[in-house]
Amino acid sequence: MNRLKPIFISAYLSFSCLLSVYAIWSIWQTGDWLAWSGVLLVCAPLLILLGWMTLTQRVARTSRGLPVIHLLVMLGLLMSTIACYRGSPSTAPVLGAVAALGFWAYIYWYSRFERTSSPTLTVGAVLPDLEFLEEGGQTISSQGFLGQPTVWVFYRGNWCPLCMAQIQELAARYQELQALGVRVALVSPQPQEHSVGLAQRFEVPMHFLTDPDNRAARALGIDVRH
Repeated sequence: MNRLKPIFISAYLSFSCLLSVYAIWSIWQTGDWLAWSGVLLVCAPLLILLGWMTLTQRVARTSRGLPVIHLLVMLGLLMSTIACYRGSPSTAPVLGAVAALGFWAYIYWYSRFERTSSPTLTVGAVLPDLEFLEEGGQTISSQGFLGQPTVWVFYRGNWCPLCMAQIQELAARYQELQALGVRVALVSPQPQEHSVGLAQRFEVPMHFLTDPDNRAARALGIDVRH
């Protein structure tokens, strides 16, 4: 089922974008603001939230289930249904219902991270010998981090807004971590030049490491492809 997630998110976001444009056009053409404003309330809020998160890269997490957007979706469905009851064509509530189903699939299926526990990552276990690439292209082993507390963060890449927001949080609190003697290692499978660019973006000495082909992630049992 996880293999269907990339197909779903592409289709759902594309449908929501097109439906938002169509709803705006329909308001302008028909003047039926109640029906089509309802459709906009169903599909636009999540698009706006995701767009804002992508552009600002400052939000590392959201409330579980996005309750405010849930309320807007329900209100939008109610508005389009009332408009249909008053004589508007049923096109708006039907399209709104399809968009609402997509939103609920996003919340209750796509956003749920399903991963079995890794036997390698247990409390008290020693990190296995893993190899990464440093910013200069040299190979470095995880064994070199033994003996000092280290925060290991495996992230997807520069393109992931949630990942970037979490890295910004770590960078903002790096002085606190450094005072505690804690190092920070950020690991990504993205091309090395991207990691180098990210390292130059933050003015704190965190370790930006490359995990070619997700070899280390697979060894740790955390390589999950959505």
